[in-house]
Amino acid sequence: MGRDPAPAEARAAAFRYNTVVALTPAFACASALLAVAGAMKLRAPAAASGALRAMSLPAATGAVRLVGACELVAGSWALAYPHG
Repeated sequence: MGRDPAPAEARAAAFRYNTVVALTPAFACASALLAVAGAMKLRAPAAASGALRAMSLPAATGAVRLVGACELVAGSWALAYPHG
């Protein structure tokens, strides 16, 4: 006689659920931080542009604003649709 696979499947489902519940606040914080960082780059790109310039990287204000807009969209999307 074989063992019933139902308890193992139930444990796996509970583990997945508990993992999602445990990681949701961290994911939400990271998403919010990304969105806020993007908004700050859109509002005042000089700080990010200066940091890029200090590392000898291209530091055009327009490029910094574009990156900020992408960060804002990605962070907002992650907050709105965390499961896909």
